[in-house]
Amino acid sequence: MSRKVKILLGLLVLVLMAAAYFMFFTASISVTSQPGDARVSINGQFIGTTPIEDHPLSPGRYKLAVAHSHYEIQTEQLDLALGDHLQRNYPLQAGQGVLELMSNPKGAWVEIDGERLSVVTPTQITLTSGKHRIRMGKAERRDAKTDLVLNSGANQQVNLNLGMDPHGSLTLKLRPASAKVEIIGAAIKYAAGVRLPMGEYTLQVSRPGYITQDKRITIQYGDNTEQITLARGYGKLAVQAIPADSFIDVTPAGSDTQAYSAAKRLPAGKVSVTARAMGYRTQTKTVNLTPAGQTVRFNLNKLRAVSGTVLVDKLTIGGNAPPMVIVPAGEFIMGNATGSGQERPVRSVQLTQPFAVGKYEVSIGEFGRYAKATGAELPKKVAAAITVEELSQDSPIANVSHQQATKYADWLSIQTGERYRLPTEAEWEYAARAGSQSPYFFGDQPKQLCDYANVADQTVKRRYRAWTVIDCNDGQDTPRKRGQYAPNAFGLYDTHGNVSEWVVDCGLPEYSNGSRDGTQAGQGQGCSSHGHRGGSWDSGPEEVANSYRKAANGGNGDRGIRLLREL
Repeated sequence: MSRKVKILLGLLVLVLMAAAYFMFFTASISVTSQPGDARVSINGQFIGTTPIEDHPLSPGRYKLAVAHSHYEIQTEQLDLALGDHLQRNYPLQAGQGVLELMSNPKGAWVEIDGERLSVVTPTQITLTSGKHRIRMGKAERRDAKTDLVLNSGANQQVNLNLGMDPHGSLTLKLRPASAKVEIIGAAIKYAAGVRLPMGEYTLQVSRPGYITQDKRITIQYGDNTEQITLARGYGKLAVQAIPADSFIDVTPAGSDTQAYSAAKRLPAGKVSVTARAMGYRTQTKTVNLTPAGQTVRFNLNKLRAVSGTVLVDKLTIGGNAPPMVIVPAGEFIMGNATGSGQERPVRSVQLTQPFAVGKYEVSIGEFGRYAKATGAELPKKVAAAITVEELSQDSPIANVSHQQATKYADWLSIQTGERYRLPTEAEWEYAARAGSQSPYFFGDQPKQLCDYANVADQTVKRRYRAWTVIDCNDGQDTPRKRGQYAPNAFGLYDTHGNVSEWVVDCGLPEYSNGSRDGTQAGQGQGCSSHGHRGGSWDSGPEEVANSYRKAANGGNGDRGIRLLREL
C-alpha cells in the first residue's frame, strides 16, 4: 500500500471518529422562525439570530427563548441527552402594545393606518404590534403624522405638534344672486361664510343665460368678501310659424313680454315663445336660448267655433253651469282717446282666439248652488234680501269679493272639466263693445241707456232724491232681474249697469305698458284691489261706458260676476 493511500485512509478514519463522536457523544440545536432575524437566547444568553444551525450544547436542561420586536416571545424548555440534535421552527404571532396619543394642542382627531378613530387626544389605545402610521389633525391646524414600530407588550408614547393652519371666511356678493358657485379642486361646497384654509382658490360662477366666469381669489385670515357680476349672454331666436302671419311674443325669464323681432338678440336662458293667429289656437313653447342661437317652430291649429252659439255645460253634482255665448276672435281699439287718464292712451288689442262669455251676469241661484256644494256662505245682505223677497234666485249676485268670484270660477272648472275664469279687462271691453267704438255698444246717447241697462235713472231718483241721474226711466231702482233689456250685438245682456263685473286684472294697470294680447292680465300697483267694469244700477252715464275703469278691494251691493269660458 502506498504512503499516499495510507494517509487518505487515516484521514477518513479520523473523520468517521469525529462524526461518531458528534453523533453519539455531543448534542446540538437548530432554530428557524417566521419571520427571520429573531433573537435566540439559551438560559438567558444570546446565541444569535435565526436561522441558527447545529448550535452545540452539552447534555442537560435548557430554557430557549425566541424574541422579535414585532411579535410575542416564544419560549420552550429543552432536555438534551448525548446524541440529541434538535430542530425547532417558531412561527411568531403578532402581539399587542399600548399607545399613548397626545398632541399640541390637545383635542386632535386621530387616524391610524388611514382609519379615523372616534376619539380625540389625549387618549390611550391598545394596538396590534408592528408598523403603523399615526396621523393627527385639528381645525385651524396643519395635520401631523409619524411612522412607528410598536413592540409587543410595549407602552409607547406619541406626541405630535400641530402647526398653525389659519382659515378665513368667504362671502360672495353675486349678481345674479342665484348664480351657482363651485370651488375648483376643493371638496368644499360654497355657502355664504364658508371657512377655507388660507391660500389661493379658483372659483367658477355660472347661471343659465349668463357667461360663466372663473375667478382666482386669495383667502386671508379673517373675513373675505368678493363681488362677482356675471355678464348676460345673448342669442338670436329664429321663429317659424304656420300660418306665416302669426303674432309672435317672447318673454325672456325675468323680463316683460315683448313683440318678437328676428333681428333682436335676446338674453340667453329660458325664453317663453307664444304664437297667435286670428281664429287659431294659441301655442306657447319654452326654449333654452344659448348664445349660439335657437330655432322654434309652430304649426297652429284652426279653432273652429260658431259665434253666437250658446254653451251650457253640465255640472258633476247635477244641474247646469251658467249659459255662455261664443264671441268671435277679433281686434279692437281699447280705451277712450278723450276720456279720463285711466282710459288713455288708447291701444290696439288682439283677441286671436274665440271665447265664450256669460250670456248674463251670474245669478244668486247659480252662485248659491256653488255655496251649498262647498259650504261657502251667501253674502249676508243677499241672504237677507231673498228672505224678504226683495231679490229672487234670478237676480244677479252682488256683494261678492274678487276672491269669492275667483273661487266660484275655479269650482265651475272642476265641475265641468272646462276652463272658467274671470275675463281680463281687454276681454271684457271687447265683449261689451261687440264691435262698436262708441261709449255704449248702441251708440253715444245716454238717454237711450234705459232701453239697454239698469242705471241711475228717474226710478232711482224717487228713492235717492239728491242724486244726479240720467233723464230716462228703466223701471228698476236696484238689480232685481237679469236680461230685461236689449242685448248687444254678441248676444250679451246687462254689460251696461245692473251690477259692475269683476275682471282678473290687478288694480288699474297703465295702458301704455299693456300687452297687445288681450288675454294677458295687467298688473297695477300692488294687488290690494282689482278692476270691475260696466257700472251698475247706481251709476251715471260716464261710469257705465265701455271704456270706464274702476277698482276696489272688496265686495259691495253694486259688484257682481260675469264669467269667461275658454274654448
